[in-house]
Amino acid sequence: LGGTEIMQAINKAIGISRSGADILLITDGEAHVDKTELVKVASMSHRFFTVGVGSAVSETIVKTLADVSGGACELVTPNEHMGDRIVAHARRMSMPRALLDVDWRAIESARLGRKGVVFAGDTVPIMAILDRQPSDKPSVALDAGNNRFIFEAETQIAEGSLAEALPRIVAWHQIIGMESEVEATQSAVRYQLITKHTSMVAVLERAEAEKSDGLPTLAEVPQMLAAGWG
Repeated sequence: LGGTEIMQAINKAIGISRSGADILLITDGEAHVDKTELVKVASMSHRFFTVGVGSAVSETIVKTLADVSGGACELVTPNEHMGDRIVAHARRMSMPRALLDVDWRAIESARLGRKGVVFAGDTVPIMAILDRQPSDKPSVALDAGNNRFIFEAETQIAEGSLAEALPRIVAWHQIIGMESEVEATQSAVRYQLITKHTSMVAVLERAEAEKSDGLPTLAEVPQMLAAGWG
């Protein structure tokens, strides 16, 4: 695991492509690449449209390349047909570049989610942490080539389970972008999230009739494979 030399392929594709070209990347590999190197490559003029195949693919690679470059990422589960995903990427590549911006009518302390690049037909979640409740309806601006559209977004107060879930969703996205392990851990504990910085212990109290009357047996388990393989 981790032996896919994906950066060689990426650098070669960049070397033979014109400036501002769109690059389609399909991989099922769990390659180990420094995120700084990925951001540097994705910050060039090219756009990356990535397809991550299977359950062993490195999501960090395919998502970072797509998000930073202004492209898009599709993840395909094992044994799922990927043809529709590639067609969707081809459709996105043919569209003019469009940018979406939101005026929340309040001061932002953080904005989370994808960059402002949007594609027709896609659902784009945009989240922000604000200093106060907006004074008016948020304003959404869409720049598509020579056209600019501005409209007001409808708002709704979250209630019940949604009100409890939304802050945790925002916190999870915020943790992904944190460089400080201490801050990421504190945020995960505060919002009760299971991340690589935190863990959870579940204890199951069995009824007396369901309890084992002996010691467990030792079983040798071979190297695990990703789902859908072997």
